[in-house]
Amino acid sequence: MRSLQYRPSSFKQLLFSCGGAQTLARIHALIVISGALAGPHSPGRLIAAYARLGDVAAARAVFRTSSNPTISTWNALIVANSRLGSPADVLRLYRLLAARPGPACPDSSTFTLALRACAHLLDLEAGEEIKNRAADLGYRYDVFVCSSLLNLYAKCGKMDDAVKVFDEMPKRDVVSWTTMITGFAIGMYKRMRLEGMEGDGIAMVGLVQASAALGDVRMGRSVHGYMVRREINLDVLVETSLVDMYAKNGFLDTALFIFNRMPYKNVVSWSTLISGYAQNGLAGDALSMLIKMQDCGLEPDLVALVSFVEEGRYWFDRMVREYRIKPGEKHYACIVDLLARAGHVDKAHELIKSMVIEPGIALHAFLMEDKSHPHYEKIAEMLQKLGFEMRKMSYVPKTEFVFHDLEEDVM
Repeated sequence: MRSLQYRPSSFKQLLFSCGGAQTLARIHALIVISGALAGPHSPGRLIAAYARLGDVAAARAVFRTSSNPTISTWNALIVANSRLGSPADVLRLYRLLAARPGPACPDSSTFTLALRACAHLLDLEAGEEIKNRAADLGYRYDVFVCSSLLNLYAKCGKMDDAVKVFDEMPKRDVVSWTTMITGFAIGMYKRMRLEGMEGDGIAMVGLVQASAALGDVRMGRSVHGYMVRREINLDVLVETSLVDMYAKNGFLDTALFIFNRMPYKNVVSWSTLISGYAQNGLAGDALSMLIKMQDCGLEPDLVALVSFVEEGRYWFDRMVREYRIKPGEKHYACIVDLLARAGHVDKAHELIKSMVIEPGIALHAFLMEDKSHPHYEKIAEMLQKLGFEMRKMSYVPKTEFVFHDLEEDVM
């Protein structure tokens, strides 16, 4: 560490890769001793590191040591409380920030997190207050803020207000559309119940899926309870939908309990639970379930594999954008491998073309050696285009990597 002379970039990389409480405590001590904690980004990165380990008390302690926290530091603590399921604390922190004089001012991330907390608490009044403050600061048409506001209105049954926000959005993404569709679906279910109609298994599956998409675990639990009371047949489709709903909302113990009680599990059931673990940052548990799935004689489908791809892309993007670590060839090779194995050959090729460094032999070798890939012909076509570039870089192709149906003079 002394050889690095306590450079901020060194601490940034250490915090990003830290996976244990004792190691993090040592890094924290080094940051304090070196004086780097006074930097504008160090407190936020420390808070994020403690939050990843689930130690919100330590994250709060770091925040309290910051004499003049920046908005990134505030957001780091708000994110920590949000991920650990403390929406009331998220709102409390937002109000402290909003009332505090100084340069730190709520931004798009702050408003988005605060509105999500309101949606979780069904606190429409607080949501309206946050919406007005966001508009005052120029975030009225921010796509992330608007999407969170749509979610709040949908959960509170205010679909007329949701439609107004939706119509005013200059840009709508998939999340916005999904929120509106699921909000209307739940509204129709409530109307059906008021008219005395009973729902069947198919309707219940749709409602559970809508609850999962909207992040409305209360509605999902209500539907689950309704099915149990009415003794609606919980077949594999219904049970898998319940696993998905609970897993997406962070209730993994409940999701696992339902999964373990299922008399029959298909590939979709396994993939749903694996995806739930991956989406909640539990890559180890996801991998463990993948191994158990294979032990049962089932091969993972695209959903299960994409879960690992998304987890890998999440950390790759976070490494570049948040921690500003310059990716090397090995980083790119790992992501290219993940994308291609999940069938996203085009995306893998786009990533190679977007590299800020020259592609090395490892990436070219990966594309050449993958003879068993389902997109073999497409890869072969791409290789013809890469051949000239390899020759320019003075690469000598290794014969064990050459496709059997390509002439060597192509290289």
